Parts: sequence; structure tokens; C-alpha cells
Amino acid sequence: MNWSDPATIGYPALFGGVLLGSIIPIVPTGAVVSAAAAVAASTGQLSLPMVIVLATVGGYLGDVVTFGIPRLGSAAAYRWISRRQPAERLEKARAQFAQRGWQLIVIGRLVPAGRIPVLLAAAALSYPWRRLLVTSFGACALWACAYTVLGVVGGGIFESPWTATLLVTALALVVPLVAGLKSVFSGGRFVTLTVYGASWCPDVKRSRALLDSLKVDYDYFDVEEDATAEQRVRDLQDGERRIPTLVWADGTHLVEPSDDELAAHLAR
Repeated sequence: MNWSDPATIGYPALFGGVLLGSIIPIVPTGAVVSAAAAVAASTGQLSLPMVIVLATVGGYLGDVVTFGIPRLGSAAAYRWISRRQPAERLEKARAQFAQRGWQLIVIGRLVPAGRIPVLLAAAALSYPWRRLLVTSFGACALWACAYTVLGVVGGGIFESPWTATLLVTALALVVPLVAGLKSVFSGGRFVTLTVYGASWCPDVKRSRALLDSLKVDYDYFDVEEDATAEQRVRDLQDGERRIPTLVWADGTHLVEPSDDELAAHLAR
């Protein structure tokens, strides 16, 4: 084994970094991929197809582990994985997953800080293994190609491989940060409330009218059209299905509240 050959260290570092960062988010996986791609583009000492393959496989295995641990029913492992994830983000992912499962897996892979909440939501909703495995592989391949392109562009601009690698790594770190700040300050919709109801129910209409008058953002699910939403309501009510049921991201919920009760809860 030739330790002077960059490939000897580069490929294992790439695969290991992406795998570790995909399970425990302490390694900036996008920056690792872009740095490897910059080295490949500026020196030719790494293979770009191999960079994409290793990044895809490492990310894929990490996502499968992140999904598989809570999916297999380990409550302690689920709490360990999710303890650093904001409750609002996890609840929003759960609420939306029944409608747009595979799209969320792809978007979660590409959007900064979106992957773990989406995978945990998929596990909590018992998302089918077969769908997860197929969708996650495609998402990881798309993600690997995107960060490889970023590295190739940087590696082609700068003559020095060290300069290209450092600047591309910095760029791969800054882009997710800027995207996250933009979502915070751009006035984007951030939902912390989910309402479960039915179109025929007057109490549902009354509660939604109050929320709309107060300009409260919320996700709405019809329990007669969405079996997952109905099951969520029954789980909260020990098998009953009383509506409206309003669930907040912090875990609190109200069942058939009066306008005064709802207003008081919103004013907490």
C-alpha cells in the first residue's frame, strides 16, 4: 500500500467522513464531498466517478442506519438520535409525511438540516422499508452529484489544488448556512400547529375560522380522507376520534376546544 498516493487516504476518508456525518451530524458531509471533487478536478489524483459512488454509498448507508434504528423499535435509540432536533421541525415533518413521503425524503437530503427530521418522521410513521431504500438511494445520488459539481467548479477555477480544496470546502460550509439564515429571515412559513378535522364538522369550521382570523399558520388534515391522520387522532384519544384535534409542536394538544380555550392556549 502506497501511503504517498492521495487515493490511499482520500477514498477511505471520503467514505468514512460521509458515513459518519450521515449518522452523527458532526461532520460536514457536503464539504467532504466537494473537497474530494476539487482534488479530483485540480490534480487528477482521485477519480470523479469514484467520488460520486463513495459519497452516494456512504450517505445511503448512513441514512438507512438513521432510519432503521428507530424504525426497528428502539425507543432509547430514537430519543438519542432526536434529542438535538428542534421539536417544531420534527412535528412538522411528521404531519406532512403522510401526503408527500418520497418527495420529503429527497428534499430532506438536499436541504440543510432537513435529513434527520425527515428520516425520524418516516420511522415514526412506519414508512415502508422498500420505498425508503429506493427513494433514499436516488436522493443520495442526487446529493452526491450536486456537491461534486460544486467541487469540480472550484477545482477548475484555481490552479493550486490546496487553494481549490480550501475554498471549495469553505463554500460548501457557507452555502447551507446562508440557506438556513435565508429561511429564518425571509418570512418563510414556519408551522408549529396541526389541525385534524373533517369538512362536515361545524366545530372544525369554527376553530379554523378563529385561527384564520388570528392569522395563525397551521397544517390541516381531513381524518376521513387520510387514514394516517385518523390514526394519529385515535392514538391521542385512546381510540376515540373526536374533532377538531389540534396538536402543537411541543406535544400539547386540544380536543374539541371552545373558542375561549383555543384563544387562551394560543396566548401562552
